[in-house]
Amino acid sequence: MSRSHPGLLAAARTISVPAAVFGAYALLFAQAKTPAAARATPAPPTLPADKPVGALEQIASFDGSMPTGVTVAPNGRIFVNFPRWGDPVPDTVAEIRDGKPVAYPDEAINKLDAARPKDTFVSVQSVVADAKNRLWILDTGSVKFAPVVAGGAKLVAVDLATDKVVKSICPFCAVGCGQNVYVKDDKVVQIEGDPDSPVSRGRLCPRGSSTYQLVTSPRRESTIRYRRPHGTEWEELDLDTAMDMIADRVLASRDTGWEETHQGNRTRRTMGLASLGGATLDNEENYLIKKLFTALGAIQIENQARI
Repeated sequence: MSRSHPGLLAAARTISVPAAVFGAYALLFAQAKTPAAARATPAPPTLPADKPVGALEQIASFDGSMPTGVTVAPNGRIFVNFPRWGDPVPDTVAEIRDGKPVAYPDEAINKLDAARPKDTFVSVQSVVADAKNRLWILDTGSVKFAPVVAGGAKLVAVDLATDKVVKSICPFCAVGCGQNVYVKDDKVVQIEGDPDSPVSRGRLCPRGSSTYQLVTSPRRESTIRYRRPHGTEWEELDLDTAMDMIADRVLASRDTGWEETHQGNRTRRTMGLASLGGATLDNEENYLIKKLFTALGAIQIENQARI
C-alpha cells in the first residue's frame, strides 16, 4: 500500500474496501496521473492495425421495404432483393440506378401473379452475381412464410450482358430438354440448359450443348438453294418461288397417285405422298403436318421419334 495515493489509502481504510479491489483502483488512479506519452506502448509489428482505404459513399437509400440481399456484378452493376415477408413489395428484384431501385429485369416478371408462379417472381430471398456476369436469383416461392406455391420455388440465371432469357427446347431429339437462350440486340449470344425444366433439370447432352454452334455457325445456310435435275451447280431461289415449286410438286404427286377406290371399296386416298417427320419437330409442328397430310389424302404419316 506504500505506493498508493494517501487520499485513496484513507478512503480505503474508512470504507473497508478489500485489498485486491483497492489495489486495482489505485493502479487506475496512478495511470490517470501518468502522462499519455509515458504510458503509450508501441504495438508489436505483427498485430493488425487499421488502415483507411477511402471515404464512405452512399449509393442508395431505401424508404419502406428493406432489402435483405445485395450483390455487385463484375461490371459494377448493383442488385438488391426484397422478399415478400409482410411489407408491401412492388418489385422483389431490383437494380440500383441513379440511387433508386428499378425493377429487374422488368416489372412484368416482378408482378406477383398467383396464376403464373413459374413465369414470375414470387418472393426472392437472395441475389448473387458470379464471375461470368450472370445474376442468380433464388425465389423461395413463399409469400409471408406461407406454404410454397406450386412451381414458385426456382433458381433463375439472367445474363447481365443481355438482361433477357428466352425459354426454348433443344432441337435435336424428341426428349425435349429445356434450354435458356440468351439474346442481345435480337442475336443469340449463349444457350444453356434450363434448370427449371422438369425433363432435363438444366442438363444437356453433347449435341444439346452444341446448339449455340448450330444456330450461329457461319456455315449454316441462310438462303434457299436448288439444284435442278441433272444440274451440277446450286442456285439460290427466293422464298415465294420455292414455295410455289413445292406446292406444284405436292399437288402433282397427289393427283398422280390418287386412288378413288381399291378392290371395289371407296378409299379416296393418295399413294403418291408420305411423311416421315424428324425428331426435332415439336408437338405443334407435328399436329400441323398430320392435319395437312390427312387433308391431302395421304395415309403413310410417321415420325422418327415414334419409330
